[in-house]
Amino acid sequence: MKLIFDENGNLIESIDDSEDIEEIIDIENDPYWKAPIPVEQRKHRKDKKRTSNKELTLKIALVAISVILLLVILYKIIIVFI
Repeated sequence: MKLIFDENGNLIESIDDSEDIEEIIDIENDPYWKAPIPVEQRKHRKDKKRTSNKELTLKIALVAISVILLLVILYKIIIVFI
């Protein structure tokens, strides 16, 4: 849209040329367009995160069990020698 004013700032003429312009947006080739993450990839990320948490929990449980067993063995050895 073009607006034409006179010297006093009064509107003389307004030309609406928006009908002549067609705005074409090419989403696939536009480098500034950021497409949303597909649902399949989002689910994969969540599953991956949960897997790593499960692995961490299992490692902590194994370390705890091994420490408890080591303490029990040491306790029995101390009782036998005393």
